[in-house]
Amino acid sequence: MIKIAYVVSTLKRSGPINILYNIVKYLDKREFQVYIISLSNEGDNSRKDDFIDLGCEILNLGFSRFEGIFKSKKNIIKIIKENNINIVHGHGIRADFLISKLECVKTFSTLHNYPYYDYPMTYGKIKGYIMAYLHLKQLKKINCARACSKSVSDMLKEKNNYDIRYVQNGVDLDKYSIVNEERKKN
Repeated sequence: MIKIAYVVSTLKRSGPINILYNIVKYLDKREFQVYIISLSNEGDNSRKDDFIDLGCEILNLGFSRFEGIFKSKKNIIKIIKENNINIVHGHGIRADFLISKLECVKTFSTLHNYPYYDYPMTYGKIKGYIMAYLHLKQLKKINCARACSKSVSDMLKEKNNYDIRYVQNGVDLDKYSIVNEERKKN
């Protein structure tokens, strides 16, 4: 059995967490055992129960953003060793910073945005550009990083000379089965 740990800031209902949910939902549970490591405490809008219903083991570190800088790596390594985890897959800047420092396991990352657009809008121009620069620098240390779409991949190559392959976000076929039935008719 392959053991995968997905690392996220929290399981707050959002686009990247919805994508992660669909990834986990369609994994063959006979071949994969899934752990979710969330770095901070869950809020009211968490999908934690949804992931538990899929059979995931949720490991919440409960750190503030500041605490996590100093304590998360040691705790993640402990979780990896205690559970014999084979793969660690990061989703988001905080997760990617942590897993880029891991040498004891294969690391993967999914980049869900174009950092040079999103971070300056969210955190301000100066802080946002610094965060974007550092995030891309850390991605290069991860064994396998992928963008979530062709457009993000193209922007990174064109604007930053960073060649990263992409895996297009999937669609939950259960949710959109009516659309599939209509396509079959045409």
